[in-house]
Amino acid sequence: MTPKTVLITGASRGIGLEFVRQCLARGERVFAACRSPQSAHRLAALASDRLHIIPLDVADADSIARAWQIVHAQTEALDVLINNAGILLDDEKISDNLAALDFERTIQVFRVNAVGALMVAREFLGMMRQGGIIASITSGYGSLTLHTHSHTYAYSASKAALNMFMRALAHDRLTRGLCVVVVDPGWVRTDMGTDAAELEPAESVGGMLRVIDSLRPADTGRFLRWDGAEMPW
Repeated sequence: MTPKTVLITGASRGIGLEFVRQCLARGERVFAACRSPQSAHRLAALASDRLHIIPLDVADADSIARAWQIVHAQTEALDVLINNAGILLDDEKISDNLAALDFERTIQVFRVNAVGALMVAREFLGMMRQGGIIASITSGYGSLTLHTHSHTYAYSASKAALNMFMRALAHDRLTRGLCVVVVDPGWVRTDMGTDAAELEPAESVGGMLRVIDSLRPADTGRFLRWDGAEMPW
């Protein structure tokens, strides 16, 4: 079987870095995108002739376009796009106080977590191989059914918006023959998830890769958990 070619955003740390590590271990060719490659030392330490580290700020349209040019110059097609880049305001890690929300920073969360992921998917859509997969990393906080408290206003709403963007993309005529899904990684021990989280990155990412491997075009539009369970919208 020909090794897959994978593009991963937010690849310099946490879940994104673990995706890179495991995809390389599987023999895949990886385009690892992050805002500041020059300071992505843990990513650079994974050095391989199958690893291509590229600059990409998903909140910047020009940066997305430049990233496309870099990737397109090195490959004709992608098998998998993993929209992993995301942010959580520090204030929302420690407070559920509505008064603590900052307008401009809340808009920035939406730009990165939702709009940016859609713009990246649109930019690279023409490079996706028939039967390819666009998997966007969401959160259980983005489930309207499960979210029954006031914590993380900006983060939760941005992930709900991401879910809707990807649900719409899944049924767009332009994505016929592709599979577009959102995947909840669970509560993972990263800088964002904190040391109190339940899952190690390796366990979460390993589960998500098994889910991605199992997907077919008929699965498009699904909201899945890292272990393959169906999530409520």
